Amino acid sequence: CKDILLQLKQCLPDESEELYVNSDIDQGKTEVMAMTIISGLNFLNPSPNCLEMAEPFLCLYLFPLCDATNSTYRPTYNECVLLTTDICQREWQMAVQLSSDLPKCSEFEDAQSICSNKTNASSSHISVDSSNKT
Repeated sequence: CKDILLQLKQCLPDESEELYVNSDIDQGKTEVMAMTIISGLNFLNPSPNCLEMAEPFLCLYLFPLCDATNSTYRPTYNECVLLTTDICQREWQMAVQLSSDLPKCSEFEDAQSICSNKTNASSSHISVDSSNKT
């Protein structure tokens, strides 16, 4: 997820060269979970559109970005709904049967996209929820 998070970080107002993530669970366990979920997704032979959105979404879900003001950036409710009911509907339905670690859309708040106007950040359509929750 590091490369994806570095791309998404370009959308943040923080000019720091450092990459900060905020996670309520152990980073080692989260890294294993990320590898398991993303490799499981790849095993399902996702469409290119699904993979383009799912990987950044899952990385930002598992490793929420933080900035110097302690704001946390996570995927949004609308992103989750779009991913699970449209772009990756087939893949998500299969993945839910294989893993209980997948996020549920009710976990997310709605927010505006910070990456939509950045051409060099990421080609995905990931929005983030910017909040001061840590």
